[in-house]
Amino acid sequence: MTLVALISFLQETAAPGGPAAPAKPAPNLLSEMMVPLLLFVVVFYFLMWRPQSKERKVRAAMLAALKKGDKVVLTCGLVGEIAALTEQEVMIRFDDKDQRRLRFKRYAIHSALVEGDAPAEGESKSEPAGDAKAK
Repeated sequence: MTLVALISFLQETAAPGGPAAPAKPAPNLLSEMMVPLLLFVVVFYFLMWRPQSKERKVRAAMLAALKKGDKVVLTCGLVGEIAALTEQEVMIRFDDKDQRRLRFKRYAIHSALVEGDAPAEGESKSEPAGDAKAK
């Protein structure tokens, strides 16, 4: 018995109704997995990458627009005024009466304050409005 005859015999016995039926092609797993994977990437792009890139651009514009005299909030929570700045660093003065300054990297600045954000000198935000009128 030759190898060809053996294979022919096995094919006939595998399908007891006659000659072997053509086999169904195996499903292509790569094409079945590609659609959910692409969908996941698109959703991830719109929920994560795009908003982060917008925030990054806004932050870069804010850091580029800083100038001497601007009031800023640092990432550690300190509020101060820019006394001098270079491309990579800023010198921050925290008290108007004291001329001491601290040097920080530019990326340590969290946000720039506009005029209405900081309390005026002599005011305290923790003091209730009713107590201020009574004095």
